[in-house]
Amino acid sequence: MCQFGTNDPEIIAYREGLEVKKVPLPDPWWDLLLDDCVAIRDDITLPFVRWCLAHCLGHHFMHHGNQLKLKGSRELIQKRLMQEAEAEAFAASLLVPDAELDEFIKDEGEHLTYWTIAQHFVIPDNMVPFRLSIEENPYLQYIGW
Repeated sequence: MCQFGTNDPEIIAYREGLEVKKVPLPDPWWDLLLDDCVAIRDDITLPFVRWCLAHCLGHHFMHHGNQLKLKGSRELIQKRLMQEAEAEAFAASLLVPDAELDEFIKDEGEHLTYWTIAQHFVIPDNMVPFRLSIEENPYLQYIGW
């Protein structure tokens, strides 16, 4: 994100005044944004921590204040699903910026794999196809998107 001079979600959260805590969360929760506090599951790997934090930043910037109010009617559920998709797209773009991705693809050439992309950008390898727009996002599939 240009205004922050970084795409590191921890630095952005800090500069936004968000308190990030690793806590035990019950399944199926991986993260939770409440006001100015982000709770991230304490038993997930660094790539998933980064992705979850970036996802919460997406909600913070695009949907701040309304996540928990979207319950009930079919229309509100559909709106919540749309917000989840937007937050996932935000996370993908933040953690894997276009210019850096293009340069990495060029540099890696024939050695490029989902795993090398995931390792370079410190993201979950199952999110690489989503970022490359090849396959659906597993989280969005899970919530029925």
